[in-house]
Amino acid sequence: MAKTGIHSVVRIEASGPEAAGAQHGLAQIAKVHGINDRLNPVRVRAEAARVSASDHGAYRIAGDDTAGIWLRPGDSSAALTTVHEMGHFIDHQAFGTHREFGSESGAMPRLMAAIQKGPASTKLKREVRLARGRRDKYAAHYRYLNKPEERFARAYSQYIATQSGDPVLRQQLDRDRQSRYGDLMYHSDEEFAPIAAEFDRHFSAQKLAREA
Repeated sequence: MAKTGIHSVVRIEASGPEAAGAQHGLAQIAKVHGINDRLNPVRVRAEAARVSASDHGAYRIAGDDTAGIWLRPGDSSAALTTVHEMGHFIDHQAFGTHREFGSESGAMPRLMAAIQKGPASTKLKREVRLARGRRDKYAAHYRYLNKPEERFARAYSQYIATQSGDPVLRQQLDRDRQSRYGDLMYHSDEEFAPIAAEFDRHFSAQKLAREA
C-alpha cells in the first residue's frame, strides 16, 4: 500500500455548482491528508432522487450503478457535504472492511472514543436516551445522528474544515452549527481540539498524513 492524492480515487461526474463544490471540498482534503492508492475510485454525482429529503448528500454502498457519493442539486454547502460523504468513503473503504465501516468495527478505538467524549456527542446521547421508545421523526433523527458512521463523518468534516483553514468550509460548518441540530452534531473549536489531535495521530499511524 502507498499513499496517493485524494483526487486519484475520486471521479467527479456532477456538473455546475455541485461539481465546483465537490472540487473545492476535495482540494481541502488534499491539504490535510493522502489516501491508500489501492482503493477503488468513488463517483461523485448529483441527483435529488438519490438523496433523502432531510439530507444534503448520501454515500451509497450498494453493489450496483448507484454506489458512490450523491449530492443534492442546489445544495449551498456542496463543499462541506462532499467532505462529509468522503468521510463515509474513507471510513468504509480505507479504515473499514468493505462490509462494515471502520467506525463500527472497532478499527479506530482511540479516535472514536475521543469523538464520543465530546460535548456534542454527550448531548446527542442524552437526546437518544430520552427518545427511547418514541417513533416520531425527531427520535428517528436522533438515532440516525448517533450512528457511529455518522459521528465519524461529521467529525471528519469538522477536522478538514479546521485543519485546512479554508474560509468556505468554515463558513459552511458555522452555518450547520447554527442549524436546529447543530449543537448535537458539531463541537466548538476548543472542544474539538482533542478530537483533531486523534485524527492527526490516526492518519499518521496509517502513513496518510500530509507531508510537512
